[in-house]
Amino acid sequence: MGLRELLRAIQPQDTNSHGRSEGGQYHNDYAFEWGMFGDRHGLNIEIASHSPTLPYTVNCKIQVIASEALSKRLRLFEEAGFPWAARAMLLVQAEDIISENPPVILIEGDQEAKREYQLLDPKRGTGIDMQVRARRVGTDPGSDLLFEWGTVFAHAANNHRKGIDTSLLPEERIQFQKWLKENPI
Repeated sequence: MGLRELLRAIQPQDTNSHGRSEGGQYHNDYAFEWGMFGDRHGLNIEIASHSPTLPYTVNCKIQVIASEALSKRLRLFEEAGFPWAARAMLLVQAEDIISENPPVILIEGDQEAKREYQLLDPKRGTGIDMQVRARRVGTDPGSDLLFEWGTVFAHAANNHRKGIDTSLLPEERIQFQKWLKENPI
């Protein structure tokens, strides 16, 4: 039993990087992939929306890449030992795009649909680039589809933040607040 407890203690916390949201007639499965894109921070989110009553599934891929200036700020969080804060900040930036733009994409026939968004804070020089791609797979019902990806993204982002929140120790929260006061970003 000692080895099992040790392995559990050193295993990274599950911050809800994958999951499912269910609402209406759709089930939406999603997964996050965090990483560096060249020298910039970013994330990929893959979503599969499916329904037991429809003959098709929608596969949606969302990529968010931080601007060079934002990536420098995110690097500060990581270097200070708060990689979860960098991820949370990137999600907040992406949600700002959703709040300013209709989070829908038109899938025409069997073609892949693609939309690009950009958010820039001219005061700080920070921002993100976001690309959304979606395609319907399965049986073609013969009509176009307006796919609303924003709700699934918001649910996944919120679920991920809850995972971060529940995995943080009280000492970590205090340490982070102290670091923020000493290092205003």
